[in-house]
Amino acid sequence: MDELLRLVNSPRALLDAALVRGGLSEMFPVKLAADEVAAPKHQDFPADVVIESLRDEDLLAWVRGWPRR
Repeated sequence: MDELLRLVNSPRALLDAALVRGGLSEMFPVKLAADEVAAPKHQDFPADVVIESLRDEDLLAWVRGWPRR
């Protein structure tokens, strides 16, 4: 039986990118993303700042300011 990866906290683009980067995308023939299910699992994370997207301009500017390794 094929394994089923169910990561319903991440939208499809983020899920695919994370699995490819980790070399795991071929390990799971079926993947479900948050934007593909009727009621994704949500968690409230206590944080000083919450952003809607990793494309947030303030976040990107902050990361661009990090020193290169």
